[in-house]
Amino acid sequence: MLNLFRRIVPNRIRSSYAAKFAIVVIILGISVALVGGVATALMSDQVEQSAKEDLQSTAQSDAQSVDNWLEQSAIEVLSLSREDRLQADTSDEGVNTYLEEFRGDRGDDNSANTLTHVHLVDTSTGDIVASSSPTERGESYTADDRPWLGEPDFEHRNVDVTELYELDDDPHIGFYRSVSGDDDRIVVGVHDMEPVGTNILSGDRIGGAGGNSYSFTIDERDTILMDDVNVGEDVGQTYPSDSPVLDAARDLDRNEADTREVDAQFVPDKSNVGGQDHVVGYAAPRDSDWIVV
Repeated sequence: MLNLFRRIVPNRIRSSYAAKFAIVVIILGISVALVGGVATALMSDQVEQSAKEDLQSTAQSDAQSVDNWLEQSAIEVLSLSREDRLQADTSDEGVNTYLEEFRGDRGDDNSANTLTHVHLVDTSTGDIVASSSPTERGESYTADDRPWLGEPDFEHRNVDVTELYELDDDPHIGFYRSVSGDDDRIVVGVHDMEPVGTNILSGDRIGGAGGNSYSFTIDERDTILMDDVNVGEDVGQTYPSDSPVLDAARDLDRNEADTREVDAQFVPDKSNVGGQDHVVGYAAPRDSDWIVV
Protein backbone atom coordinates (compact mmCIF):
# COMPACT_ATOMS: atom_id res chain seq x y z
CA MET A 1 0.00 0.00 0.00
CA LEU A 2 2.83 2.39 0.91
CA ASN A 3 4.60 1.71 -2.42
CA LEU A 4 1.35 2.35 -4.25
CA PHE A 5 0.95 5.66 -2.43
CA ARG A 6 4.50 6.69 -3.39
CA ARG A 7 3.85 5.90 -7.06
CA ILE A 8 0.59 7.88 -7.14
CA VAL A 9 1.76 10.96 -5.21
CA PRO A 10 4.31 13.14 -7.06
CA ASN A 11 7.78 13.41 -5.51
CA ARG A 12 7.37 17.19 -5.05
CA ILE A 13 4.39 16.70 -2.75
CA ARG A 14 6.02 13.79 -0.86
CA SER A 15 9.06 15.94 -0.09
CA SER A 16 7.08 19.05 0.97
CA TYR A 17 5.55 19.30 4.42
CA ALA A 18 3.50 22.35 3.33
CA ALA A 19 1.98 20.48 0.43
CA LYS A 20 1.18 17.51 2.66
CA PHE A 21 -0.43 19.79 5.21
CA ALA A 22 -2.50 21.54 2.53
CA ILE A 23 -3.75 18.22 1.21
CA VAL A 24 -4.76 17.11 4.69
CA VAL A 25 -6.62 20.38 5.23
CA ILE A 26 -8.43 19.98 1.89
CA ILE A 27 -9.39 16.41 2.72
CA LEU A 28 -10.67 17.45 6.13
CA GLY A 29 -12.62 20.32 4.58
CA ILE A 30 -14.26 18.03 2.04
CA SER A 31 -15.10 15.52 4.77
CA VAL A 32 -16.64 18.20 6.99
CA ALA A 33 -18.64 19.55 4.06
CA LEU A 34 -19.94 16.08 3.20
CA VAL A 35 -20.84 15.32 6.79
CA GLY A 36 -22.42 18.76 7.17
CA GLY A 37 -24.44 18.32 4.00
CA VAL A 38 -25.74 14.94 5.09
CA ALA A 39 -26.53 16.30 8.56
CA THR A 40 -28.35 19.30 7.07
CA ALA A 41 -30.39 17.06 4.78
CA LEU A 42 -31.29 14.81 7.70
CA MET A 43 -32.20 17.80 9.85
CA SER A 44 -34.32 19.26 7.04
CA ASP A 45 -36.18 15.97 6.67
CA GLN A 46 -36.74 15.83 10.43
CA VAL A 47 -38.06 19.40 10.53
CA GLU A 48 -40.39 18.71 7.61
CA GLN A 49 -41.62 15.49 9.18
CA SER A 50 -42.15 17.26 12.50
CA ALA A 51 -44.14 20.02 10.78
CA LYS A 52 -46.35 17.44 9.06
CA GLU A 53 -46.93 15.60 12.31
CA ASP A 54 -47.80 18.85 14.07
CA LEU A 55 -50.30 19.82 11.37
CA GLN A 56 -51.86 16.36 11.32
CA SER A 57 -52.20 16.44 15.09
CA THR A 58 -53.69 19.94 14.96
CA ALA A 59 -56.21 18.91 12.30
CA GLN A 60 -57.28 15.91 14.36
CA SER A 61 -57.57 18.01 17.51
CA ASP A 62 -59.60 20.63 15.67
CA ALA A 63 -61.88 17.93 14.27
CA GLN A 64 -62.56 16.83 17.84
CA SER A 65 -63.30 20.45 18.76
CA VAL A 66 -65.81 20.64 15.90
CA ASP A 67 -67.47 17.45 17.15
CA ASN A 68 -67.64 18.91 20.65
CA TRP A 69 -69.17 22.14 19.36
CA LEU A 70 -71.81 20.24 17.38
CA GLU A 71 -72.56 18.12 20.43
CA GLN A 72 -72.93 21.12 22.72
CA SER A 73 -75.08 23.06 20.26
CA ALA A 74 -77.37 20.09 19.61
CA ILE A 75 -77.77 19.26 23.31
CA GLU A 76 -78.83 22.85 24.03
CA VAL A 77 -81.71 22.58 21.57
CA LEU A 78 -82.53 19.02 22.63
CA SER A 79 -82.88 20.09 26.26
CA LEU A 80 -85.04 23.07 25.29
CA SER A 81 -87.35 20.88 23.21
CA ARG A 82 -88.17 18.91 26.37
CA GLU A 83 -88.82 21.97 28.52
CA ASP A 84 -92.36 21.85 29.92
CA ARG A 85 -92.89 25.61 29.79
CA LEU A 86 -92.40 25.64 26.00
CA GLN A 87 -95.39 23.34 25.65
CA ALA A 88 -97.59 25.78 27.59
CA ASP A 89 -99.47 28.83 26.34
CA THR A 90 -96.72 31.01 24.88
CA SER A 91 -98.70 34.18 25.41
CA ASP A 92 -97.15 34.09 28.86
CA GLU A 93 -94.32 36.63 28.87
CA GLY A 94 -92.40 34.25 31.12
CA VAL A 95 -91.51 32.08 28.10
CA ASN A 96 -89.78 35.00 26.38
CA THR A 97 -87.94 35.80 29.60
CA TYR A 98 -86.86 32.18 29.94
CA LEU A 99 -85.47 32.14 26.38
CA GLU A 100 -83.65 35.42 26.99
CA GLU A 101 -82.02 34.01 30.12
CA PHE A 102 -81.17 30.74 28.38
CA ARG A 103 -79.40 32.54 25.55
CA GLY A 104 -77.66 34.94 27.89
CA ASP A 105 -76.28 32.15 30.05
CA ARG A 106 -74.78 30.42 27.04
CA GLY A 107 -73.85 33.40 24.92
CA ASP A 108 -72.43 36.42 26.65
CA ASP A 109 -70.85 34.48 29.52
CA ASN A 110 -69.17 31.82 27.39
CA SER A 111 -66.90 32.98 24.56
CA ALA A 112 -66.86 29.48 23.04
CA ASN A 113 -70.63 29.57 22.61
CA THR A 114 -71.94 31.87 19.91
CA LEU A 115 -75.66 31.33 20.40
CA THR A 116 -77.27 34.57 19.22
CA HIS A 117 -81.01 33.77 19.02
CA VAL A 118 -83.36 31.20 20.50
CA HIS A 119 -86.84 30.98 18.97
CA LEU A 120 -90.02 29.03 19.52
CA VAL A 121 -91.68 28.74 16.10
CA ASP A 122 -95.10 27.63 14.86
CA THR A 123 -94.16 25.74 11.68
CA SER A 124 -97.75 25.73 10.37
CA THR A 125 -97.66 29.52 10.03
CA GLY A 126 -93.95 30.35 10.15
CA ASP A 127 -94.62 32.66 13.12
CA ILE A 128 -92.06 33.17 15.87
CA VAL A 129 -94.31 32.88 18.91
CA ALA A 130 -91.56 33.42 21.49
CA SER A 131 -87.93 34.44 21.24
CA SER A 132 -84.87 35.57 23.13
CA SER A 133 -84.76 38.49 20.68
CA PRO A 134 -87.54 41.05 21.23
CA THR A 135 -87.34 42.27 17.63
CA GLU A 136 -88.08 38.76 16.33
CA ARG A 137 -91.22 38.10 18.37
CA GLY A 138 -94.28 37.92 16.14
CA GLU A 139 -92.26 37.89 12.92
CA SER A 140 -93.30 35.38 10.25
CA TYR A 141 -90.97 33.62 7.82
CA THR A 142 -90.84 30.98 5.09
CA ALA A 143 -88.24 28.30 4.37
CA ASP A 144 -86.73 30.65 1.78
CA ASP A 145 -86.12 33.19 4.54
CA ARG A 146 -85.02 30.81 7.28
CA PRO A 147 -83.78 27.31 6.41
CA TRP A 148 -84.83 25.94 9.81
CA LEU A 149 -88.37 25.92 8.40
CA GLY A 150 -87.26 23.56 5.61
CA GLU A 151 -85.23 20.40 5.15
CA PRO A 152 -82.09 20.05 7.28
CA ASP A 153 -78.58 19.80 5.92
CA PHE A 154 -77.93 16.90 8.31
CA GLU A 155 -78.98 15.59 11.70
CA HIS A 156 -76.99 15.36 14.90
CA ARG A 157 -78.33 13.71 18.06
CA ASN A 158 -81.85 13.86 16.63
CA VAL A 159 -81.47 17.61 16.17
CA ASP A 160 -81.65 19.06 12.65
CA VAL A 161 -78.84 21.33 11.43
CA THR A 162 -79.18 23.87 8.61
CA GLU A 163 -76.66 24.74 5.97
CA LEU A 164 -74.88 28.08 6.29
CA TYR A 165 -77.19 31.03 5.60
CA GLU A 166 -77.05 34.82 5.82
CA LEU A 167 -78.80 36.70 8.61
CA ASP A 168 -78.31 40.47 8.75
CA ASP A 169 -75.39 40.04 6.31
CA ASP A 170 -73.60 37.63 8.66
CA PRO A 171 -73.21 33.84 8.25
CA HIS A 172 -75.30 31.71 10.61
CA ILE A 173 -76.24 28.08 11.21
CA GLY A 174 -79.43 26.96 12.97
CA PHE A 175 -80.12 23.88 15.12
CA TYR A 176 -83.79 22.94 15.50
CA ARG A 177 -86.09 20.25 16.85
CA SER A 178 -89.80 19.71 17.41
CA VAL A 179 -91.07 20.52 20.87
CA SER A 180 -91.98 17.34 22.74
CA GLY A 181 -95.68 16.58 22.27
CA ASP A 182 -96.23 19.26 19.62
CA ASP A 183 -95.11 18.53 16.05
CA ASP A 184 -96.23 21.98 14.87
CA ARG A 185 -93.72 23.80 17.05
CA ILE A 186 -89.95 23.79 16.86
CA VAL A 187 -87.32 25.32 19.07
CA VAL A 188 -84.42 26.91 17.16
CA GLY A 189 -80.93 27.84 18.30
CA VAL A 190 -79.11 30.19 15.91
CA HIS A 191 -75.31 30.63 15.91
CA ASP A 192 -73.21 33.40 14.38
CA MET A 193 -70.45 31.43 12.63
CA GLU A 194 -67.85 34.17 12.18
CA PRO A 195 -66.36 33.91 15.70
CA VAL A 196 -66.79 30.15 16.13
CA GLY A 197 -63.52 29.20 14.44
CA THR A 198 -61.55 31.72 16.49
CA ASN A 199 -62.95 30.12 19.63
CA ILE A 200 -62.52 26.42 18.85
CA LEU A 201 -59.91 25.99 16.09
CA SER A 202 -56.18 26.18 16.80
CA GLY A 203 -54.35 26.51 13.49
CA ASP A 204 -53.36 30.14 14.05
CA ARG A 205 -51.87 29.25 17.43
CA ILE A 206 -49.16 27.06 15.86
CA GLY A 207 -48.21 29.66 13.24
CA GLY A 208 -45.83 31.65 15.41
CA ALA A 209 -45.12 35.33 14.91
CA GLY A 210 -45.44 35.02 11.15
CA GLY A 211 -49.03 33.86 11.43
CA ASN A 212 -48.61 31.43 8.55
CA SER A 213 -50.81 28.62 9.87
CA TYR A 214 -54.60 28.62 9.97
CA SER A 215 -57.53 26.20 10.13
CA PHE A 216 -60.84 25.90 8.33
CA THR A 217 -63.95 23.78 8.68
CA ILE A 218 -65.54 23.10 5.28
CA ASP A 219 -68.90 21.59 4.32
CA GLU A 220 -69.70 19.26 1.43
CA ARG A 221 -70.31 22.29 -0.85
CA ASP A 222 -66.69 23.46 -0.29
CA THR A 223 -68.05 26.39 1.74
CA ILE A 224 -65.91 27.58 4.64
CA LEU A 225 -67.97 27.32 7.84
CA MET A 226 -65.26 28.17 10.37
CA ASP A 227 -62.03 30.15 10.07
CA ASP A 228 -59.70 30.92 12.98
CA VAL A 229 -58.03 34.04 11.54
CA ASN A 230 -59.34 37.63 11.86
CA VAL A 231 -62.63 36.57 13.45
CA GLY A 232 -63.68 34.30 10.63
CA GLU A 233 -63.08 36.67 7.72
CA ASP A 234 -63.39 33.82 5.19
CA VAL A 235 -66.56 32.21 6.57
CA GLY A 236 -69.03 31.85 3.71
CA GLN A 237 -66.29 31.91 1.07
CA THR A 238 -65.53 28.90 -1.15
CA TYR A 239 -62.37 26.88 -0.49
CA PRO A 240 -60.47 26.25 -3.77
CA SER A 241 -62.72 23.53 -5.17
CA ASP A 242 -60.00 21.92 -7.28
CA SER A 243 -57.72 21.43 -4.26
CA PRO A 244 -56.63 17.79 -3.93
CA VAL A 245 -56.89 18.23 -0.16
CA LEU A 246 -60.68 18.21 -0.30
CA ASP A 247 -60.98 14.81 -1.97
CA ALA A 248 -58.22 13.38 0.23
CA ALA A 249 -59.96 14.59 3.39
CA ARG A 250 -63.33 13.23 2.28
CA ASP A 251 -61.78 9.85 1.54
CA LEU A 252 -60.66 9.53 5.17
CA ASP A 253 -62.58 7.44 7.60
CA ARG A 254 -64.36 9.50 10.21
CA ASN A 255 -62.04 10.67 13.00
CA GLU A 256 -58.86 10.09 10.93
CA ALA A 257 -56.23 12.63 9.82
CA ASP A 258 -53.36 12.96 7.34
CA THR A 259 -51.13 15.56 5.59
CA ARG A 260 -49.97 16.43 2.09
CA GLU A 261 -48.05 19.13 0.24
CA VAL A 262 -49.93 21.24 -2.30
CA ASP A 263 -49.25 24.19 -4.58
CA ALA A 264 -50.19 27.64 -3.28
CA GLN A 265 -53.09 27.85 -5.75
CA PHE A 266 -54.88 25.08 -3.84
CA VAL A 267 -55.18 26.96 -0.54
CA PRO A 268 -56.75 30.33 0.36
CA ASP A 269 -54.22 33.15 0.05
CA LYS A 270 -53.90 34.10 3.73
CA SER A 271 -50.24 33.64 4.67
CA ASN A 272 -48.64 36.19 2.30
CA VAL A 273 -45.85 33.82 1.28
CA GLY A 274 -46.36 34.20 -2.46
CA GLY A 275 -46.34 31.07 -4.59
CA GLN A 276 -44.62 28.76 -2.11
CA ASP A 277 -45.94 25.26 -1.54
CA HIS A 278 -48.04 24.58 1.55
CA VAL A 279 -48.22 21.62 3.89
CA VAL A 280 -51.84 20.88 4.79
CA GLY A 281 -53.07 18.71 7.62
CA TYR A 282 -56.63 17.49 7.24
CA ALA A 283 -59.11 15.44 9.25
CA ALA A 284 -62.67 14.18 9.18
CA PRO A 285 -64.81 14.97 12.24
CA ARG A 286 -66.70 12.01 13.60
CA ASP A 287 -70.27 13.30 13.53
CA SER A 288 -70.80 15.28 10.31
CA ASP A 289 -69.90 15.45 6.62
CA TRP A 290 -67.68 18.44 7.34
CA ILE A 291 -63.90 18.33 7.08
CA VAL A 292 -61.15 20.27 8.86
CA VAL A 293 -58.00 21.48 7.05
